Order: sequence, then structure tokens, then C-alpha cells
Amino acid sequence: MPETAVIGQFERRLVELGCPARQARDKARELSDHLADLKQAAMEEGLSEAEAEARAAAQLGEPSGLAERLACIMRQSSWWGRHPVIGFCLLPLFGFVPVWLLCGAMLAGVLWLTGHIFGPAYLVTVDTAHALALDPKEFENYSGPLNAMLHGAAIAGMAGLFCWLARRSVSGLKWILTACAVCSFSGAFSWAEIAPDSIGLGWGSSPNWLGASIPWLVAAAAWMRQRQTVRRLPVLAGPSRSLAARQRETLPPLDAGEPWVNKFLTTPTYWISTPVLAGILALGLLIWSNLMRGRAELLQGPARAAALRTHTWPAESAAVIERIQSRQLATATENQTMIDLQPYVNVGLTTPTSGLDSAPETDLAGLPRGIRTFGGVSFDVAGKIQLMGRGLLSARRIYPVMRKNIPISQKCRQIHLLHGASLVTDLDVTVAKLVLHYADGSTREIAIVAGEHLLDWRGPIYTTPAAGEQLAPKDRGTELAWVGNDSLLPQPPPFLAARIYRTTFPNPQPEVEIASVDYVSTLTGAAPFLAGLTVEK
Repeated sequence: MPETAVIGQFERRLVELGCPARQARDKARELSDHLADLKQAAMEEGLSEAEAEARAAAQLGEPSGLAERLACIMRQSSWWGRHPVIGFCLLPLFGFVPVWLLCGAMLAGVLWLTGHIFGPAYLVTVDTAHALALDPKEFENYSGPLNAMLHGAAIAGMAGLFCWLARRSVSGLKWILTACAVCSFSGAFSWAEIAPDSIGLGWGSSPNWLGASIPWLVAAAAWMRQRQTVRRLPVLAGPSRSLAARQRETLPPLDAGEPWVNKFLTTPTYWISTPVLAGILALGLLIWSNLMRGRAELLQGPARAAALRTHTWPAESAAVIERIQSRQLATATENQTMIDLQPYVNVGLTTPTSGLDSAPETDLAGLPRGIRTFGGVSFDVAGKIQLMGRGLLSARRIYPVMRKNIPISQKCRQIHLLHGASLVTDLDVTVAKLVLHYADGSTREIAIVAGEHLLDWRGPIYTTPAAGEQLAPKDRGTELAWVGNDSLLPQPPPFLAARIYRTTFPNPQPEVEIASVDYVSTLTGAAPFLAGLTVEK
């Protein structure tokens, strides 16, 4: 085979395997020098030029096989080539933040340089950002394109970096595409935002399709560049066999477990990277399936809510009201003792405590006063013991944190509350508690938990949720005891109402007399209130 054909096939095969064009030219030049040395040594032994060239080519070996062996050596000499799973599957997931910070630092440097070259009028400072923040629309005109540009630049830079590392380590086109696929996933769900006083970075649940497409554009550019480089190289005639073909001719059949399986099983890096990669892929599939499910529910949500609002909720609310009214007609047992809360009432039933300045004076105006039955239990209703919650601070309304020493002076098995709370936003949070003081000097506390024993005093009374929302307290000893018109709405629909709950708590020490009870707020965002207290022997 002519010398030019040997060198040409060698260089072309290196480029096909993913070796950078400049590095392939350098290796081809080294091979050409070595081939010339072999030829010169053969001619010095007295061989003709043609015989010396043939002998040198034979000593050198098949060019494609040489290129494959050299690519394998180059791959193994690089950390990225030895550990492609970690380098091109795991690291791209965590590369967005440092690359974004680098892009932000470069942008800041460009702005600083521009300001110092063209004058202070072009200098962007912290004061400029604060001035823009005073006008949200004006700030969005600057921050929106800036955030989009930085996000796109970071994703493109990250994909380009891993493509360069894959080419540098001669890892091949498959690892370039793999790295770009992982960068695409990272670009779809990563986000970054610059605000006047903060910088936010993280992962979101809503996919960014522009960020997901950028790595694939980088991968397409890398593929086209490699194809153009290969096309520029001359196609030289001559026999060419791959390294696999040469091995099949010179080596006996390989055992099923040799060599790559044993190498895989005995490499600690792959023992670590494989389960981590599998977990990340599983997490990605889970996130994706949840996003698709959420998108489907989002598309179906408005139509379903409209159907529920028209056909289902009014009938369900009417049934709930009928059940509440039937429970109000129930006869209380003689073992129930109603506690007089009149000396401790601090808010009338017509006083708004929702924290809304525009609320009319009709919070619970329809709640019957006096001795009435709610949820099968008799209560003496005189008003509300309204306690403080942090949500009331914005309305500049101050109420006590606790009411102490409400006298009981008897033994009982159960304690019944007629109660509620306004501004309930967080569930599974203790919003109030009862502190029981016993005649023997001991004390016990009973927690009143939002979501377990009460919900916000304003809300729906239907039973079919539209989007998985909680419509009733979870505690079995709690039931909706009274509903009234939601006066804060100009024309309240039939399925929204003011709500008060009856909750029954077991006495922790039924054999000991309860001397008194404290009703205490835990100062969460919710503001609890108590309208009735009854004990049962």
C-alpha cells in the first residue's frame, strides 16, 4: 500500500473515531515520520524503494487497526475516557450552576469594562438595579431578556464543554450525544433568576423547552463538524480491516465474560456510578410522569370544576346542610354540662376577625345564641373567645394570646368544643391548645390541629374535591356543626359558607376532677376562636 494511502486511512479513521482534526493531523505526521524511518532502515539494508516501502508498511501494520488501537490508548489515558458514565451522564446534571455563575461573572465583567470604556452612562450599578426595581414593568423589560440570555448561554456553554471533553478524550459521538441528552434534561428543569436584591438558582417542575432544545443544537453542530472534517479528508483505495476483524483472525474466541464484563465488574467507579445513574434516570422518569399527569389534570381541571360547580356541589351542599340541621335537633344527654363562657367572651358574633379590613360586621351573625345543640352536643353560646394569630397583625387587630382559668370543677370523660379559626393556610399545624388543670395539681395539654380538628371558618361545604383539596377535618371526633351565609361574598354561591366545627376530645385523666381549663393560641398564622365548651361525664 502506498505511503500516502497508509497515512490517509490512519488519519481518516482517527477522525471517524472522534479524534479532533488537529490532533489527528499531529498523530498522522508522527506516523509518517515513523514510516519514513522504517523505509529508510530497509533501504539501508539494500532493498529497493518499492520493497522498502512494502516492508515498512508491513512492519507498521494495518492503518485502521493502528488508528483504533491509538484511539483506545488515548481514551484510556484520559480520566473522561476511562469514566464516561460519570463524566457524561452524572456530571452534566450538576454543571448548570457553576457554568451559569461563570457566565454571570463574564457578563458582569463585560458590563464593567463597557462602563469604564464608554463612560458612567453605560455603567450598571446596584443603584441602577434598585431604581429599576421601583418600576416592576421596567425591571421586567431588562431582567426577562437578561435571565433568558444567561440561562441559554449557560446551557449552551455546558453542552459545548462536555462535547469538547468527549472529543478531547476521543470518547466518540455516542458519548457526545449522551452528554447533550443529559444537558437537555438539566436545561429543561433548571432555572435561574436575577432580582434586585437576590440571585435564585434551582430546579423546577415546569419544563423549559427552549433550554431543553439548546443542547441538541450543540450536538447537531458537533456531528456536522465531524462529518465535514471526514469529508475533507481524501478517500484512498486500499484494503482496510477493523481492529475487531484483526483480533478475530489472530486471537481465539473470547469467553462470554472476557474481557469487558470482568473489567466492568472489577472497576469500583462503575459499581458506584451505575446505581447512581439508574437512580437519577428513575427520578427523571418519575418527575416527567408527574409533569405529564399534572398537565393532563390541568387541561381537564377547568371543565371538571365547571361541571362540579353546576351539577354536583349544590346538591352535596344541600345534603350537608340537611345533615347539620338534623344533628341540631338531636336531644342532648343528661351527662353533659355546658360551661358558661360569658365572662371570658371578648368578641361578639357580629365582629369581624378574619383580618380583612373590608369585612362587614356579620362574621357569624347567624350563629344561634343561648343553649343550642350542635353536632349532637349542647352548648351555651354567648359570643366568641377570640385569640391572637400572626395573620391578624397585617389588619392591626390585637387579641389576647390565651384565656386562663375557665372553671370546670368536675370529673368528665369527654370535652366538647364548638370552635373554628380564621386565616388557616397551613394544615397539620397546632393552632391552639387546651391546658387542663386538675384538682391534684397535675396538668395535661390537648393540641388543636388545623386539618385534624378544624379548617378555615370560610370555605366549601361540598364533599367532592376539584383538585384533591381537603374539605373536612381528619379527626373522627370532629364534624361540621354549623354553616352560615358567607357574608364576605356579595352573592355567595350555595356551596360556600361560614363554618364552625364540633370536636370531642377524651379526657386524659377521667378519674381526676378538672379544676380549670386554659384556652391558648400557639401564635401561628391562624387565629383560633371558641364559641362553646361542654364536658360530659
